[in-house]
Amino acid sequence: MKLSRIIAAVVIVLLFVLGVISGYLLLYLYPDLADQLLKTLGEHIRRTIGESFQQDLAAVIAIFMNNVRVALVNIVGGLLVVVPVIVMMANGVILGLVVSVSQIRGVPLYRVVLLIAPHGVLELTAMIYSAIVGVDLGVWLWSKILLRRGEAASAMAKSLLRDIIVVVALLAAAAFVEVYITPILGSA
Repeated sequence: MKLSRIIAAVVIVLLFVLGVISGYLLLYLYPDLADQLLKTLGEHIRRTIGESFQQDLAAVIAIFMNNVRVALVNIVGGLLVVVPVIVMMANGVILGLVVSVSQIRGVPLYRVVLLIAPHGVLELTAMIYSAIVGVDLGVWLWSKILLRRGEAASAMAKSLLRDIIVVVALLAAAAFVEVYITPILGSA
């Protein structure tokens, strides 16, 4: 693995964790802002999968397409280098906010983990990986433009295609787990 990817991974994961902590504390420090963010998130979810969640292929496709869109923002936005970092930090804030709201509503932490972890491990791996790929793409492009060095465009394109296939496969599996497995665990 290239050093730039390792550095990107460390920075992205650390900022994601900072986002989770910030999101968790947000509800306690700024309840009005947290409430507005939750309303916005709820509206986005309703637009993405509809008013009534169904365990069907349409829900899998809707969740998958939404996550692919975010992963593509990470990859393409990586040309500006900071976009994937912001996206991952925002995802961390949302996760932390969801955990804190769940706890305030009396949902035990083990249950929150049970509802998030099965699909979350796959989804977060894909999102973090797409952010790393995006930053790597941005670093490559800027190295080519400013320093006139870096691997050949054909090698980068081949690597990018492989990375996109990995991200899409992880997101497809995550969407399937979220729609068909998570509800079973949630009702247990």
